[in-house]
Amino acid sequence: MKTRQYWCNKRFYDINKFPYGFARSGVFTHDESNLLEQNGSLLQALLDEQVFDPREQDLAFVKAVNAGDFEASSLTRVWGKYISHQRRLISIAGGWYQSEKSTQNVSSVELAEVMTQKDNLPVAEWDENPQEDVVILRAS
Repeated sequence: MKTRQYWCNKRFYDINKFPYGFARSGVFTHDESNLLEQNGSLLQALLDEQVFDPREQDLAFVKAVNAGDFEASSLTRVWGKYISHQRRLISIAGGWYQSEKSTQNVSSVELAEVMTQKDNLPVAEWDENPQEDVVILRAS
């Protein structure tokens, strides 16, 4: 557990989901990416209960996020956008996709079998399923 000042001085990056940064992802505006980079470490620490001396506004943020009210402030709005977009990402090289309900793995052997069965190169298609908030990659 660290002080609030420690978390405020740390820049926030998500190399796994946004490897080129928030500003270059195309998801966030310039102001939103700056807000997330400057306050994201504190926000994550607040949600993980790692802040020793939270302020009243910090506790209001945690309460709003836990209640699902992402329109309470600009910080909750940006954090909600970050959470919703990190769940939609898919890794083609890793062969996985993630939804709120489950994470399913596709082995590289299955993908290799699909590729060898076709005469021409496989074409990747995106199929969005809004009911599960998941994006699935199909090779044909």
